[in-house]
Amino acid sequence: MLRELNGEKVMIRRGLGPHGDPMIRRTDRIEAYLKAAIAVLVVALVPLSVMVGISTERSQTELAAQQARTTSQVDATTTAESAAPSEAADNAFVGAALHVAPATWTSASGATHTEDVAVAEGTPAGSVVTLWVDGQGNPTAPPITPTAVHTAAIVSGVFTFFAVTSLALCGYMGARVMLDRRRTAEWDREIRGFLGDEAAH
Repeated sequence: MLRELNGEKVMIRRGLGPHGDPMIRRTDRIEAYLKAAIAVLVVALVPLSVMVGISTERSQTELAAQQARTTSQVDATTTAESAAPSEAADNAFVGAALHVAPATWTSASGATHTEDVAVAEGTPAGSVVTLWVDGQGNPTAPPITPTAVHTAAIVSGVFTFFAVTSLALCGYMGARVMLDRRRTAEWDREIRGFLGDEAAH
């Protein structure tokens, strides 16, 4: 492995060196430039990916703060025993629950709400269930947690690095195939020319 890496370094240095070396073809120089460009790109992607992660963290933090301002928790009281949700239930916050129960709660504005809420199986009537509600008192998703914010930042940064690197490597591999075909064609022409010269003598 180390020998292969050293060989790659030598080829890149020779490819980027003076153009007087007869052993280095134009295709070799193009490949060397491509390898050098990818190396520079990978190094440059590190701070870029960090910046993407920081930007994502800022935007998610602002979103979490906005959600915290517009949502709140309320205590709802169930008015009947829990039951399996019907197939016709269209409430996104109880549709995936194993059981639901009708419950009532009072919003910050003083309005009373009655709706099916997600509960554990066997929850009796009169149980208190904590809900997240929006400004109108309707059930909503909880705010983004700090852990989710940090996770989104890390994922976005890592994804940026590997996505751009993968695209660059795919482009390099495609160019490498074309360069190899061109090298093979050049070798074939030179071999045929050499054999033709030998036959003439």
